[in-house]
Amino acid sequence: EKPCFEDMFRCNNGNCIPSIYVCDGDDDCQDGSDESEARQCNSRQCNPDTEFTCDANKQWNRNMCIKKEWVCDGDPDCVDGADESPDAPVNCDKPAPNCTTEQFQCGNGRCINKRFQCDHDNDCGDGTDEGKECGGQYPTCSTEEFACGNSKCIKKEYRCDSEDDCGDGSDEVNCDTGPICEEGQFECRNKKCIDYAKVCDKTDDCGDESDEPLHCGVNECADVRMNQC
Repeated sequence: EKPCFEDMFRCNNGNCIPSIYVCDGDDDCQDGSDESEARQCNSRQCNPDTEFTCDANKQWNRNMCIKKEWVCDGDPDCVDGADESPDAPVNCDKPAPNCTTEQFQCGNGRCINKRFQCDHDNDCGDGTDEGKECGGQYPTCSTEEFACGNSKCIKKEYRCDSEDDCGDGSDEVNCDTGPICEEGQFECRNKKCIDYAKVCDKTDDCGDESDEPLHCGVNECADVRMNQC
């Protein structure tokens, strides 16, 4: 069993990932152990001696605990910039910078290039560069694109692919959940269809590894613990 460094988290499958990836809404371990109930992601209390609590991160499904040394380092790690704000529980005692005419001043005081405002990316870290006023500034989607609820444009083929490409889930609403594959085919998690013969052949034919689950090669009938027969 390989050792993990002090600032790393050991997954149940033996992988090592940065501790800040735990409870960030992504399956970084690839076995779900960094997002499991055992981690108490929605109720875990940050260590007051070594960590700072980003309360707003919970709303964005991000890790609420960051390292204390990241507080007041000039780089906002909390989505609302609480770790860099003069009004935060820890006062950084830094005046908000004076942004130039070519910059946009975020709600957390950060300055970003004006071109980054209303580009569908949370460049500020607190979402203020993607506010409601952006609705009329986003481009009109083409006939080859799907218009998301947040005015973002994505390729039409990305709709109903079981991935939140819009960022607000609107591309996965009202999707036909019925079977789409023909008899003798395996339906991948991303809705792709492949021949059953390609399942568990040690090749990622689906493209999302759903045809190569961890129980490939396991005789479920012979294993009384599984009792799947």
